[in-house]
Amino acid sequence: MPGLCRLMLALGWLAASAVAPGAFAVTVSGTVVDDATGEPVEVFVRRVCRHDPHWPHIRSWQDHLEAAGRDGGFVWDWPRAWWAFRIRIEAEGYHPAVSRVIRREEENPRLTFRLKPAAATTGTVRGVDGEPAEHVSVLLATVSRRGRVSNGMLFSRAGDEETLTDADGVFRLPPETDPCTIVAASDEGYAIVTMEDPGEPAVLTLEPWSRLEGRLLDPAGRPMPKRRVVLRRTLSEDSPYVTISHRMTTDERGRFEAGRVPPGTYQFFQPVVTDAGQEVWLMGRMHWLELRAGETVAATLGGRGRPVTGRVVLPAGADRADAVVTLQLQTPHWNHGRPIDFDGYRQLVNSEAGRAYRVEAPLDADGRFRVERLPPGRYRLLAPRGVLAPRAKFTIDLLPGGESDEPLDLGEVVLRALPVAGQAGP
Repeated sequence: MPGLCRLMLALGWLAASAVAPGAFAVTVSGTVVDDATGEPVEVFVRRVCRHDPHWPHIRSWQDHLEAAGRDGGFVWDWPRAWWAFRIRIEAEGYHPAVSRVIRREEENPRLTFRLKPAAATTGTVRGVDGEPAEHVSVLLATVSRRGRVSNGMLFSRAGDEETLTDADGVFRLPPETDPCTIVAASDEGYAIVTMEDPGEPAVLTLEPWSRLEGRLLDPAGRPMPKRRVVLRRTLSEDSPYVTISHRMTTDERGRFEAGRVPPGTYQFFQPVVTDAGQEVWLMGRMHWLELRAGETVAATLGGRGRPVTGRVVLPAGADRADAVVTLQLQTPHWNHGRPIDFDGYRQLVNSEAGRAYRVEAPLDADGRFRVERLPPGRYRLLAPRGVLAPRAKFTIDLLPGGESDEPLDLGEVVLRALPVAGQAGP
């Protein structure tokens, strides 16, 4: 199915590329003036975003289509315009101005942007003790100008979206009209706030960093040295957001540690590195990990895991002789997975250590099965040949030391027969 999807996309691209030259072209012109005086704004920046009628509040301004303007006017010849879009004008000392929705079929649309003077986006950062905090890094991010916190440090696409607090804990950033997320970080701690109205001063109070330490073990329980371990968290996609991650490398004993980690709930996993040197993040090996402010969490990633038991109820008439179920690490989703994801999955499960993620279990006369060890991860139960399983999915969570002798009992799993061609299913 992934191959079919890629073929359909390719055919769609070829069809689009066969359209006559100029069919998507549009020429947009405009003037940019001071709202109070009517005088041209000498220097400004023009941005553009696609308009989606289903998500009109999401405006993802495209940096690669950004252009500088001068002397209060612009003319933009766009040879392959989107069917509907908006333009945003930014200038120092002014609120950004956003156009109406412009449609590609319009003939030479002309716009007027009247910029209103604006003060900076401001706020105050207080330390853990509640006092104003000096020399704290502050980042502003919007849905289209995303920021990130990587290993406790703040990063933005453009330097003007970052600053430091002064002696009174006050920060100043360029004016912003879109809802935004503001992040503050220092050696003392971390704070984050999302604002629907950036015109109001923000107040952020730092809370202590979280800390993580632990070991990475293979399915045989052996330490894995010099391997990558990742913590990752993404705020909501439909609001201004910041990606937060911490990447660690294990030492000779398979140990890792992370300080300066913002409190929160994270995806915690070991990436697969393909033969081509590319990292693949498999959902089947991701775990959720809660980190609290000021606390240190000890966690073992991987390990021998635990026994898994259950009872399978076969449909009437199914061949019970030599019936076997398979417990297998979840594969990438056929619709969302990239080709490299499937390459990484195959490389993992076909490796010597990765064979532990796929185990066949014979059924006894009563349909019961037992697997002695299955490493932590997200799994599916695959039914015997000729039988269709329901959504038989289960998770082996992180375990202290990477293993436990207490079985995970899946209970009763009811299977049904595959429908015969020409007959309706049950």
